[in-house]
Amino acid sequence: MPTLAASHLSQPLVDTRQILEYLDQSRPSVKGPDLTPVDFQDQCRASALIELVHSNDLETGVIIFGCLNDSEFHRLQASPFMNYVAARQTALEKYHSADPTNLLYGTKLIENGALHSSLTGSPNADRTTIFADTPAKYRRFAAGLNMLERQILLPYAV
Repeated sequence: MPTLAASHLSQPLVDTRQILEYLDQSRPSVKGPDLTPVDFQDQCRASALIELVHSNDLETGVIIFGCLNDSEFHRLQASPFMNYVAARQTALEKYHSADPTNLLYGTKLIENGALHSSLTGSPNADRTTIFADTPAKYRRFAAGLNMLERQILLPYAV
């Protein structure tokens, strides 16, 4: 879930488009292309790219957690990462309840919820469940990367 917090913002920005617009407006002296395109066709491509990046097609959990042995998995459960996952789950629940039509929150709530459950529950059973479709996830991730590579256009593809 993308988040940008600043002391002068009344609340954190949690929408990718809002974050990009904020960065464009708050850094006018930075050289380089704007992060938010002006042209309608470019805006449509940027929206499609954002949707792809937030989709389950580019979900990386299977790659990060699928290769952990039991000892590494137990260390992860005891690490600060567990606090991050728990805080993220709480934030996603809050944002999703405030805006249930937002597909990003719904998708990430389910995805993070499975990870949170895996890290807080019985490691062997939950790991088996969360990674049951590992081969399909790897294929979907590879296909998502191919789509991402085709969608990124200069000047953003550096």
